[in-house]
Amino acid sequence: MRPNGRFAGRCSQMRRQRRARGENELGLYASNQEIESKLMSKKTPRTVGDILKIDLKNGKYGFARVLPSILCAFYDIQTEVAPNIDYIISRPVLFKIWVMDYSKNADWQVIGNRALEPNLKIIPLFCKQDIISKKLSIHRDDGNDIPATLAECEGLEIAAVWSACHIEDRLRDHFAGQKNKWVESIKIKIS
Repeated sequence: MRPNGRFAGRCSQMRRQRRARGENELGLYASNQEIESKLMSKKTPRTVGDILKIDLKNGKYGFARVLPSILCAFYDIQTEVAPNIDYIISRPVLFKIWVMDYSKNADWQVIGNRALEPNLKIIPLFCKQDIISKKLSIHRDDGNDIPATLAECEGLEIAAVWSACHIEDRLRDHFAGQKNKWVESIKIKIS
């Protein structure tokens, strides 16, 4: 997520910390099978409709669906093992957001594919706030921004491209019933 480039270094910082502890990106005690699986998933192209199993790094998994463009929908489900795909996609969608480099993330594994339901084919609107003027606008999928009121922005995601580690934080916080620092940091600022 790079709303203003403020958090761009968090993932890099985590990689440096792992290296300092002597770990590699595949994990300190990864078996040959785990290493092969992770290397293969890094090369796996994602296609619209793919269902992704996301390692939340707490012994549990979250799930997402690849949408057109760089959008993903994240489901309101957390499990210790992957359930039936039809059950996953029957769960409510928590949010739809733009995701940076999800196809390169080894911790997001494709576990199936289904055609998108009509509600997932609708491209969401996003809210934007000018950092200087504080004026609000709604970002449409055609690339145009239209002026908006606070009421019109209510319930919309803030226009931002999220990195995998920030999404994983957001999902963990959601399932723990906590506020997420990344969501809070890009909230609309009312002056």
